[in-house]
Amino acid sequence: METTPNGLEPLLKTVWHLPARRGGRLVGTEPPRGGDATGRMDQCSIKEPRSGTWPYALLCAVMWLFIGLGIGPAQLYHHQTPVFMSGIDSLVEGCSSVAGGMTEYLGAALTQTFHRPWLGALILALLLGCIAMLSNRWLTGVTGRPHLFAGIVPVVLLLTLLSGWALPVASMVGMALALLAGVLFAAAVKKTTWLAFATFALLTPALYPATAGPYLFFAALALLHAVMRRRWLLAALCGLSGVAVPYLVGIRLWHCNAREAYLGNLLFEYDYNPQILSTATYAAYPLILVWAVMVAWRGRRNAELPAIHSPHMAFARAAALVVWAVACGLATHDARLGTILRVDRHARDREWEQALSAAAPMRWSPSTTVGQLKDLVYLPYLSPRFPRTAQQSVPLRLSYESLLHNVNLALQQQGRLLDELFCYPQVMGMSAVRMLPDNVGPYVAHSYNIDVLLHLGHVNEAERVACEVLANIGPRPWLLERLAMIYALKDQPATAAVFVASLARQPAHRDQANRWREALTADPGLKNNILASEIRPYMYREDFVGSYIGSHPDEEMLLRLLHNNPHNRVAFDFLMAHYLLNLRHDQILRRVPVLGEFGYDRMPRHMEEAVLMHAKLTGDRLDLRGRQISSATLQRFQRFDQVIERMGGLSGKDPRPVRDALRPEFADTYWFYCLFGNTFFEVESEQRLKEGTP
Repeated sequence: METTPNGLEPLLKTVWHLPARRGGRLVGTEPPRGGDATGRMDQCSIKEPRSGTWPYALLCAVMWLFIGLGIGPAQLYHHQTPVFMSGIDSLVEGCSSVAGGMTEYLGAALTQTFHRPWLGALILALLLGCIAMLSNRWLTGVTGRPHLFAGIVPVVLLLTLLSGWALPVASMVGMALALLAGVLFAAAVKKTTWLAFATFALLTPALYPATAGPYLFFAALALLHAVMRRRWLLAALCGLSGVAVPYLVGIRLWHCNAREAYLGNLLFEYDYNPQILSTATYAAYPLILVWAVMVAWRGRRNAELPAIHSPHMAFARAAALVVWAVACGLATHDARLGTILRVDRHARDREWEQALSAAAPMRWSPSTTVGQLKDLVYLPYLSPRFPRTAQQSVPLRLSYESLLHNVNLALQQQGRLLDELFCYPQVMGMSAVRMLPDNVGPYVAHSYNIDVLLHLGHVNEAERVACEVLANIGPRPWLLERLAMIYALKDQPATAAVFVASLARQPAHRDQANRWREALTADPGLKNNILASEIRPYMYREDFVGSYIGSHPDEEMLLRLLHNNPHNRVAFDFLMAHYLLNLRHDQILRRVPVLGEFGYDRMPRHMEEAVLMHAKLTGDRLDLRGRQISSATLQRFQRFDQVIERMGGLSGKDPRPVRDALRPEFADTYWFYCLFGNTFFEVESEQRLKEGTP
């Protein structure tokens, strides 16, 4: 028996020595020395009814409904898309190629269930319930008292991360394994010090290769427990192992970098996570431990009247905490990111009408205010980092740029780009065609460029981009489908079949792969495929060596495509959008005579606006070669001109009063964009004001 200072002995006996449990009561706890309280704790025991598993079952049921209905496992899968390949060879490679490979492989396997939303939501709810139960068991093992409600606190933080689509399954699996190891270590410490040493020594070589970063979490839990038990040598071993094992195994043996060796599969490793919430999730455990010590100390001081807890009160407390957890998830649910994610998912599935419907919250209307749009559209940072393995989640780094890229492509595919381009918040300097690598990082840019290049008919360029993405992020299912389409268009069905076979090894996409296999068997060149038949006439068939460089690389590419096929409607629409976004209304005027060659029976609205702006600025007489500007556009331009004159023109130092007067009626026009450098959403101008630049 270890000795302690007399002043702390009563508290340490309460906190450090586990009281025996009999019939749901805590018995055998020694009363504090001195005073009238001596012996009173022997006369009556504190009733602690066994909670059993029903609070966790209630928690899982409520979280299942919340995740399934409020978050959407399909969107979670679309955001992360880890690769899971069936087969023993993939299992061995995934678990042995890198530290934490088993956790990543298991996380990728569980993510496959997200294609069935009810099952994916159930898996996530069970994982969160397991973490809540293990957290309570660890706290109980350390303090000797049940802490069901405190154990749910980390789960609330995890649910908050999940509601922002910022929590990969692998991190949850790693956390659960670390907590399980912490519970086993706590049981060993309860017995003897030597058993605790042996348990830690046995868990270390099994846990670190399997989880990587979560091993540090386990080492921290073990360190806290050893300190609470005053096993200083054991505490030193736990602390040193947390530093030395990742270095020796992760860096020296597996040749990982420091980030992968120490943070792999931790919440911090996922770029898009709010770092404050990630830190708070792990910090909750020592803070709860401090809280438990304070509660025990307070209980020892007020031991005259033991607390009586009824089962009904325990149920009410558990239900209230579950409601609180879901309320936190709802309160932190990121609707803005949800809007961007829904648009992206529909655009990647080529569901153009649904993509535009999902983007409706950011579409301009006379009642739209800038403040409302700021709550829906924002600019998160973009990371160029690539995953270390295919099993690792790769968030799409959704952003304002990717949202507009998807909206513009959907508008073009619906034949509405030149009529509704400025109905959405365009910003000066953005590319109408591609998300260029030097703007947003290679993975992000390339993954979005593939689709627009395919629709333009630039199949060879799409192949180059897709192969670079494949080398950087691995065989993601959406990428395999695009590669199969590319090689079918290039009349290489055998190569396309290789990517289809890889897709078939991913359980959630096996039916898709079978449909591709049947289509390629019946029609190797996909001559009867709707998408392929749209792309094939536009395919670029001229020799071209080099890259698109200069101040307007998109323009060079589009002009080459139009020279290859003068009826390429996709290239024409994007070229006009490029000229509109770069204020080149003179080039718009030059293309008015050829509108009929691309199926236009009238002049699109934004082209009318550009032609009128050109005439206003230059004073030239318009020659539209038989085309006419609609009376509605003419009347609207007159009102636009009148508002500017009424406000005293644009010669003043501060154009904002004129801008605010024009916004209610003209924010969706080329004229507004031309004068103020953006549409109704003022990201760029407000950013310049904050930075103090002109």
